[in-house]
Amino acid sequence: MKKVLNIIFNNDIKLLYLFSQFYKCKLLDKIMPTITHLGGPIFTILLPLAMITFGKDNTRKCGLEIITSLSTSHILVHFIKNIFSRPRPYWIIKDICNFNLNLEDYSFPSGHTTAAFSVFIILSLYMPHLAIVFLSVALLVGISRVYLGAHYPTDVFVGMLIAFIFSFSTHTVFNIYF
Repeated sequence: MKKVLNIIFNNDIKLLYLFSQFYKCKLLDKIMPTITHLGGPIFTILLPLAMITFGKDNTRKCGLEIITSLSTSHILVHFIKNIFSRPRPYWIIKDICNFNLNLEDYSFPSGHTTAAFSVFIILSLYMPHLAIVFLSVALLVGISRVYLGAHYPTDVFVGMLIAFIFSFSTHTVFNIYF
């Protein structure tokens, strides 16, 4: 098991360098810090609250699903972060640019990625014609987290997985009971 984890960690670092150095350019240096905020608390909490407050019927139901998926998935994210206590890449890899991030919690899994996918998966279920756009934006949030040196690729992958599980479970429960 330790050998498998070493292989994963070594590939994680290679992918991290690929995103944070090989693809590094002035345009992405400006775009990625903005994109990452689409997985932050201001956007991911205010959007569903606005949908619940000002929406009707399906819009309100969608907002309730988003806030439910978001809050329940983040309980697990917080729990996992404290169990694994994985240091953020920029804490231990000195040549990774961190774009002046000052994050105090742990890296694994990515909360921004979990939040973005929780929001955009539910939106995709309500507006399947926009699913490609929504899921692309969520994926960009995950990529931005690696680009910014805040997370390893596996942090992002697990955040996506958690969001998929909680979003589809929430949607299923809402469709059965509400």
